[in-house]
Amino acid sequence: MTDNQTHSPVKFEDLDIFDLLRLSHLTPEKKAERIAEIQMIVVNNFFLDDLPGLVSESDLKKFDELAKDASKGEELKTLLHDKVPNFDQIIYEKMLVAKKEIVLQNMQTRLDINSKEASDPEVQKDEKRMKQLSEEKDKLDKIVTAINSNDWTTVSGLINTL
Repeated sequence: MTDNQTHSPVKFEDLDIFDLLRLSHLTPEKKAERIAEIQMIVVNNFFLDDLPGLVSESDLKKFDELAKDASKGEELKTLLHDKVPNFDQIIYEKMLVAKKEIVLQNMQTRLDINSKEASDPEVQKDEKRMKQLSEEKDKLDKIVTAINSNDWTTVSGLINTL
């Protein structure tokens, strides 16, 4: 790479959530299960929080009726796409928000664990471990700051060093 070439910034949507959570070792089946769980939560929240503001009261009743009958899934999907043509884009954007919240929460939890370990009197006697914890805390703090400022190049680079 020459001096006048620059790296493209990393796009959040291109990052694998399992790499960000350091769970890339999970089987494809387990990964699919986790994504399905997240998607179900996102879609349910859409139906509860967003759909009422996007469709009429009578359409909302139709959605409720169809949602109660598992055999009407295709009919529900068709009505949903007819009444909310940008449904897929809305869900995609909500999935990105959920992904960011999950990664941020994971890093904050790791900071809490780090802090708890660093406050253990037995651990405090171990200079080497305290240095490791301090370095890890610095990285985690930088990751949280980078997540909050949507600096995914920094996030992806630092996560790989934990």
